[in-house]
Amino acid sequence: MTIRRLPHVEVTLPRRQDFRPSKPRNWTIRTRLIIAAFCPAALIAILEFVQGHPSPLTLLVVAGAAVTAIVVARSVTRPIEILIGEASRVATGDLSEKEGHAVVKASGELGRLVEAFAGIRMYMEELAALADRVAAGDLTREVQTRSEQDSLAQAFRYMITRLRKMVTQLTEAATSMAET
Repeated sequence: MTIRRLPHVEVTLPRRQDFRPSKPRNWTIRTRLIIAAFCPAALIAILEFVQGHPSPLTLLVVAGAAVTAIVVARSVTRPIEILIGEASRVATGDLSEKEGHAVVKASGELGRLVEAFAGIRMYMEELAALADRVAAGDLTREVQTRSEQDSLAQAFRYMITRLRKMVTQLTEAATSMAET
């Protein structure tokens, strides 16, 4: 097993007050969904109104389209908004799962996004627990990388190996001094 040394990089970690997710600009997903669902029915209603004979059924369809558009837009964007809040907390180092926070239940693409984010949080929690054990002096832990590109786990593996080597050298130096 070869441990490769990672290049030295200066890192500035974000602080909570420094990190704010950007506010939506221009047209958001919610706005686009509402317009896409509502526009066809609204156009038909406008055409009937211009022709001079709007029917009550058309107005009912337009109202139904508006309600449906809002409900669908909320069902898509609400999980995204919750995930943005969670990602913002994780980006500033808060890995705790707060009680009372909304739970995202989604399927399809949103469900996969939620699962991927849960995997990121779990990975970070595992490495935070490992860092706590190392800080407490436990150098017996082995770090399992998740892939060849897992630079964070590789850095932990390198750090633990270096710390073990330093402890061995200090022990040998102390033994040598005690013998003299």
